[in-house]
Amino acid sequence: MARFDRSLRRVIASEHKVFGDTVTYTPAGGGAVELSGIFFTRDTFHVQSLGGLEAALPRVEFASDDIAEAGLDPANGDVLSLEVRGESRTYIVMRVEKPDEGSIVCHLGARS
Repeated sequence: MARFDRSLRRVIASEHKVFGDTVTYTPAGGGAVELSGIFFTRDTFHVQSLGGLEAALPRVEFASDDIAEAGLDPANGDVLSLEVRGESRTYIVMRVEKPDEGSIVCHLGARS
């Protein structure tokens, strides 16, 4: 199983390097780090429950190995900046999810 997990992490890391966007990740109380992440807009209709309400939130998926190499521990309140459709956008992390061994997903709220 450990061999499969390593293989999965390598595939996910490669996917992010090829298809990912450059994201500037700034942890609360820390310095900015550039990472490759796949940005999903609210147009992808990922619906999450927020205390009884449903909202389609943008999110960024990172390879867990990239996060570990950068020494990051994603948390609510961290800030992400990236270019979306030619515009520089900044988001705040609202929720962090680890759906599998190879990826970390940050659900985002608009900041500017």
